[in-house]
Amino acid sequence: MAFALLLADRSDFERAIEIASLAKGFPLVSNSVWFEDIASREIEAIAITMPSNTVNAARKRGSLRDVWETAEELLDMDSVIHPQIADQV
Repeated sequence: MAFALLLADRSDFERAIEIASLAKGFPLVSNSVWFEDIASREIEAIAITMPSNTVNAARKRGSLRDVWETAEELLDMDSVIHPQIADQV
C-alpha cells in the first residue's frame, strides 16, 4: 500500500489503484484496520473521482498481477522511491 500512496502522490492514480488492488489481495492488508485508515481511504477517495470503467479495469489488472514481478518493477522505479534523486540525474 505504501507504493500505491507514493504513486498517488505522483498523480499516477490509475496505477495507484492497481497496486492497491494487488495489496488488498493479501489478508494482512484486507483485514487490517490500520491499512484501511492509512491508505485505503485515500486511494478510494481518488477512485471516486475517476471514471468507473477506468477504476474497474485498474482493480482487475491489480488483482491479476504477480506480487514478485510487481515488487521488482516497483523497486526499479527510482522516480517513485527517490524522486529527489531522479530529478537530479
